[in-house]
Amino acid sequence: ISGGDVSTQGVKSKAIKIAVKKLAGMLRSSAVNKVADFMETYVSKQASKTLKKYAGQIANKLDELATWEDLALQAIADQVKNLLIGFGVSSSIAEKIGLGLKWFVEWFLL
Repeated sequence: ISGGDVSTQGVKSKAIKIAVKKLAGMLRSSAVNKVADFMETYVSKQASKTLKKYAGQIANKLDELATWEDLALQAIADQVKNLLIGFGVSSSIAEKIGLGLKWFVEWFLL
């Protein structure tokens, strides 16, 4: 990897961390409804409902991810999915929520 690629990756990781912190804040505020509406439109009604139920726990996980040295978008999807499965959410819905949050970050926060 050339020095330019490493630098670009570092900038992208930093941007993702900032976006993840913003998303965590949204999940803790009335803006959770915007995220839930996105989830209902692009993923499913059940994913939206489950997101709202676990918004605080997801926000805490996102805060944790924002401290990672190197954060990639796929890590958001994977970590949120695993968190929700740990709470007893079906793997299908958990995977959809993780993917939906990854899309939300890509489309609106980066």
